[in-house]
Amino acid sequence: MIRIACVLLVPAVTWGQLYLIAGTANEKWNASWAATLVEVRDEKATPPEQLVSTDTGLYWLGISYELNKAVLHSGQDAIVLDLTRAAVVKRCPLPSGKGSLISEWLANVPVRGAMFEWYQAGWTENSEQVSEVHGMLLDPSITCENSFPAVVVSDIKYAVAHGAEGVGDLIARDGFPVAVNSANGRATSFLAKTNVYFDLGELPADVRKIAGFSAFALNNQQIFLLVTGNREVTRTLAFRKADRMWRTVPVPGRGCLCREFGKFIAMTEIRLKKAVEEQQRAHPGMVNTDQHVMDDEQSAGSGEWRNFNTDYGPDQSYSFRSSTNIFPGRLHLYHIETERLYTIVTNQADSEILLVENATVYYRVSDRLYSAPVTDKGIGAARLIAKDEIIRDSHWAFLKH
Repeated sequence: MIRIACVLLVPAVTWGQLYLIAGTANEKWNASWAATLVEVRDEKATPPEQLVSTDTGLYWLGISYELNKAVLHSGQDAIVLDLTRAAVVKRCPLPSGKGSLISEWLANVPVRGAMFEWYQAGWTENSEQVSEVHGMLLDPSITCENSFPAVVVSDIKYAVAHGAEGVGDLIARDGFPVAVNSANGRATSFLAKTNVYFDLGELPADVRKIAGFSAFALNNQQIFLLVTGNREVTRTLAFRKADRMWRTVPVPGRGCLCREFGKFIAMTEIRLKKAVEEQQRAHPGMVNTDQHVMDDEQSAGSGEWRNFNTDYGPDQSYSFRSSTNIFPGRLHLYHIETERLYTIVTNQADSEILLVENATVYYRVSDRLYSAPVTDKGIGAARLIAKDEIIRDSHWAFLKH
């Protein structure tokens, strides 16, 4: 289950207040973590205001800086957080539907506006095959009773998705499935037995040769990011919407643990554990998380990891040990227009970029939150904004203007 807790931090910035959304996002964890808003002033956290109890917990979170919305999906409700107000503006119980929940995303649908949409598929108890898309209007002025209109499959064209959040064995992927058609070189989504093509032109010819199902696709007003490949080759490509050009993203390490912030793509560097590489050579496509995988290699900075569960997150030591990846403690920023790659060395696996705005990058290292300017010369000197235990579980951020 995906469980989220929310924490608000307010540093001394002149262009707005900085808020964090803290929590853990991975379906295989069975613990229930609370959803909570906490304001931090002068590097001190105030008592939390609970949004969701630990009994209910949170399942998924999607965020869009263009829609100024985040949606927290619990096992029962969809909770709409307005980023301009840093407040919950809508909470609706979700219909149960048929089949299994496969994927979720936010969308900016013409006429209807901001929506939370999800795809269900599978078989019912009566052996009925199900494959359908549902949606909820995020407009707080519309009652919950009237917030669930019929949704067409082609709405996936308007999906907005932020990326992969978290570290270790607890990665949440706010994205949607996309494949590359090797015949016509176009990106398509196949939901409810329907091909939906995206207006992205043709992908480069060499990409068609390794065309396959995408791990995820991301989308904002500036960039459509696509990860595609097969077992041997993986490519991460960005479609620049300004000039309608495809560019290969230089991803350090293995695979794209990516998220989008306007014209920036943030990446957490990872590489496959040697014990996992050995298993895949012997048995392609199969991984057994045995003691060799857990103990032979350690990610950077293990001395700072938490080794127990809390109300807001899990045992980090176990998460990193059971991960198939090594996290060396290096973060990267790629600017889609200048095609420049910036690097932040943290030497701590438990670190990630949370926000890029106003030429400033915000990132956390364990229980510490930093900001640094992004300049023509590189990443400037870092400034410590706050230090608090809840920051360990913070994986999203936004500025309230």
